[in-house]
Amino acid sequence: MSALARLAILALALAAPLWAEEAPWYQVEVIAFLQPDLSGREGHPPAPRLDYPEPLRFVVPPPAAPGRDARLAALMVPAHLRDRDAAALPEPFSPLPGEAWQLRPAAARLARADGFRVLFHAAWVQPAAGKKSTPWVHVSGGSPLAEGVRELEGALRIWQGRFLHLEARLWRAEPPAPGEEGRVALPPPPRRPLSAELIQLGVEPPPTVATGPLAARVDLLAQSRTVSPGRLVYLDHPRLGVLALVTPLASEGDPQGETARQ
Repeated sequence: MSALARLAILALALAAPLWAEEAPWYQVEVIAFLQPDLSGREGHPPAPRLDYPEPLRFVVPPPAAPGRDARLAALMVPAHLRDRDAAALPEPFSPLPGEAWQLRPAAARLARADGFRVLFHAAWVQPAAGKKSTPWVHVSGGSPLAEGVRELEGALRIWQGRFLHLEARLWRAEPPAPGEEGRVALPPPPRRPLSAELIQLGVEPPPTVATGPLAARVDLLAQSRTVSPGRLVYLDHPRLGVLALVTPLASEGDPQGETARQ
């Protein structure tokens, strides 16, 4: 990758979209877990449609102090974008520090309960714009099945319409037992963008994987719910469950997050 190409990619990364400033901001914490199928009557979809919706974002730590290339790239950002007061906003989809996680007691109770297993637990900050503007967040957890693919995969998003919405497209795959044939083709893992630090080092992105592994069976959870900020929401499935807590992001001038509630 040429130095000019690296600078161009960095410039795009440093120019946060305008919708991120105009939309209300939230803290989002999500637990996805396996639970026992008490009825025993829920079947598995024979040919589920599995794909990662776009646009897809990843919860990643914010970049460290910018190096020379990052400072040069910032100069390539148009002035009307560069001069915005970005200091008041965090990096979109950056993870919350551990002390800010509020659902750890719930995750601990699930981990102790018979037949339950936490597959994914993460917390981050993000703006919530309209349905067409807000990206999806990649979800991946549980046991590894192949390179870049885990037991639980999919995406979810929080978007703002007349009400706040949580939308999830998740699947949990069971690998074939010894001697069993895989029947469901899983999608290849999504391509993660390189961090600003790796771009500065000239690291090339990994090659795209054309196919994913085969699974014996898949559970699919595709649901949408309206969300009341600050209240726990639950997405139910006979074998999967999702707990989510969406809280208005407080700021120095708005310590209780009242702006996001309006």
